[in-house]
Amino acid sequence: MAAFVRFVFTVMIVGMAVNLAIVLLANAQSQRRQDQQYTRQAGDFRTLVEEIEGHVRRADAVVEAQRVDARNQVVETTLLVRQYHSTGTAQSRPLPVVRIVIPGDQLQAGGLMLEFDRMFALDMDEYAMLRDRQLVFFGRFCGAGEEAPTAPGAVDERFTFMPRDQVPELVRLDPEAPQASYFERKLWEYLWGLAPDMPRNATYPWVSGSAGHGLKATWLEPATIKVRPTHTYTAYVSPSGITLAEDDVGKAGLLDEMMKEGERLEMTNDK
Repeated sequence: MAAFVRFVFTVMIVGMAVNLAIVLLANAQSQRRQDQQYTRQAGDFRTLVEEIEGHVRRADAVVEAQRVDARNQVVETTLLVRQYHSTGTAQSRPLPVVRIVIPGDQLQAGGLMLEFDRMFALDMDEYAMLRDRQLVFFGRFCGAGEEAPTAPGAVDERFTFMPRDQVPELVRLDPEAPQASYFERKLWEYLWGLAPDMPRNATYPWVSGSAGHGLKATWLEPATIKVRPTHTYTAYVSPSGITLAEDDVGKAGLLDEMMKEGERLEMTNDK
């Protein structure tokens, strides 16, 4: 009887040891796959940075609707805005159209420039691909004179291409994926921690430096233009600043395309 009990006990111990070994092996394989995936994501981001570093970025805007008062003065404008994943003047990789509403008819485009020196993230070698590089982004598209709320937890109703604590869509490895990759989320959590918000009523360009981390964030001088229906507008952001201008005649195709995107956006929101 004692021998049988010892046998059963031994079988149990061996079974537990085998199960533990299987779990440990599975965990090790899973961690290895995650490490490999993270390395691939870092490599893909390096390639993206090399493609966009220092380049001009483009955004298009059209007026979808305007509301006027009894004196025929514009009191509110609804616009469709789209930026491009491609660089320069190319429109080959459009990002989704967004709808914004501004008071009046003065559209303002703002931007952010990030400059990384050789001292950037010395404690994070995985981000070394950003050292000695310069990246520019569109920030907010809003009405001229609009200011962000300052109360804690308040939501800025103006549309922004740079939502704080999120990965900017412009540098997503896969803009169509439901969410950014782990590498991207981890990187931008680190970057946002080094780049404070611009204080209200600060003068442009507003520069914030992160001593010891090698990152300089500059909110560029915004560009403003009066907008009107049936016209198209193009904004460019580059290390030298932001431009926002009405397009020459002949952009009817862009207008039609953007308005169709706006209709699809409305149908999507209604679902």
